[in-house]
Amino acid sequence: MLLAAATVDMAHVPYKGPAPAMQDLIGGQVDCGFLAEPTVLPQIPSGRLVALASSATQRSPLLSQVPTVAESGYPGFGGSFWLVMLEPRNVPADIRQRFVAALDAAIRAPGHRERAAGIGIEMAGTAPAVAQERTAALSNAWKTVDRRVGLQVD
Repeated sequence: MLLAAATVDMAHVPYKGPAPAMQDLIGGQVDCGFLAEPTVLPQIPSGRLVALASSATQRSPLLSQVPTVAESGYPGFGGSFWLVMLEPRNVPADIRQRFVAALDAAIRAPGHRERAAGIGIEMAGTAPAVAQERTAALSNAWKTVDRRVGLQVD
């Protein structure tokens, strides 16, 4: 998304998870990276990493001094790290409903949201239909990015 918005030339370096990406960033093997807040948050106060901008549409309460990419000169930019729980295609409806209810109860458990917020995670707990709609919207947004920068599968 940044390549499409800023028209800069950067090489995408794929990693098998955030830990090796953060190690290479701290070690100077790569110049910059987009990593989720819970991954980088412990490294910022120590000075091992410097937060330049947040990809979210609003500033993080935990890093309120860090501007968003949109505030940094790229209006309309917004990309957040989003996790969604998935299941195999043919799970019976009753099992799905029990799982969704259990997940919702876990998210609503006293103190859960507060503990998650303390490390930069916002727990949404949406219904499967909402997750499907958001996934479809993100897929369409990435198709637009793909057309601009010519994404390829690594």
